[in-house]
Amino acid sequence: MKQESLEIVQYRTIEGLSVFFNELDYRTPHMHPEWELLWVLDQPLQIRSVQNNYRAEAGEMILFNPFQPHEIYRDKESCTFLCLQIMPQLFASGCPQLEYLYADDLYLSSHMTSAQRHEIQLSLLDIMDAYLNRTPGYELRCMGIAALVLQEVLYGMPHHLLSAAEIESRDRRNARLSRMIRYVDENYAHRCLLEDFAQQEGCTLNYMSAFVRETISQPFQKYVSHVRFNAACRLMAEGRLNMQEICVDSGFSDYRYFAKAFRERTGMTPEEYRQNPSSLPALPQEHHSLHTRERFLNQHESMVLLNQCRAGIGE
Repeated sequence: MKQESLEIVQYRTIEGLSVFFNELDYRTPHMHPEWELLWVLDQPLQIRSVQNNYRAEAGEMILFNPFQPHEIYRDKESCTFLCLQIMPQLFASGCPQLEYLYADDLYLSSHMTSAQRHEIQLSLLDIMDAYLNRTPGYELRCMGIAALVLQEVLYGMPHHLLSAAEIESRDRRNARLSRMIRYVDENYAHRCLLEDFAQQEGCTLNYMSAFVRETISQPFQKYVSHVRFNAACRLMAEGRLNMQEICVDSGFSDYRYFAKAFRERTGMTPEEYRQNPSSLPALPQEHHSLHTRERFLNQHESMVLLNQCRAGIGE
């Protein structure tokens, strides 16, 4: 699914609800209209959101609000997690205040007992089981359990109702952020300067620089570099171009900067990265794009991991 120019790839078979296992290396700053509950299963997950840095260890569950900009990336190894995404509109007709409810923290462990978190984990596995097996009526089962999970999580966490002014401010911020990311998508391979985007928006460079840092917690050129690096990884996976062509087509004007980007992110040169079988996608569900390097587990892999999770936490 694409939300504006912010790319989120998901398996959606129930309107307003998705659940999947994911192995992730990196996802650029992004936002989406769903609540997103992540259960980290193995390696730590690093998070940047609203000028704060977070770290989720294995076993931790974290919650992102709808339209909350965040960036997620692995620590040292790819992070596997279970993700449940729920659109507020799924239950808004019966509980209209849900659209305006905003959780004030990310960590469930800070506000819930281990027993409460265990019950939520079991519920997530039940949703995944029904979602994968798709027995008759599985949609109702998934939605019913998801409603209980959402009630337990949102009302177990510190939260507040967004005011009209907060909603208006959020919508303006998100519209500008969407335009900025679209501008980078369209220009990363060539000239891509914050000064040009600020001029398009009718803002000063200083104002726009502060906006970018506040919204995505990093300088504009660092974000552009992430997009260019992801573009280079995708071109490497396609295997059509030589390294110099990849450097130019992904927007790096100088091969030294291209090599530096790979060393900083992977500890390898571009040539070493390309020759490393574990670096590049080999399966159809691999997803390397301008915004993400991740792999969605297929149905068989998901069933195996589901059973491992059940065995690991006990029922």
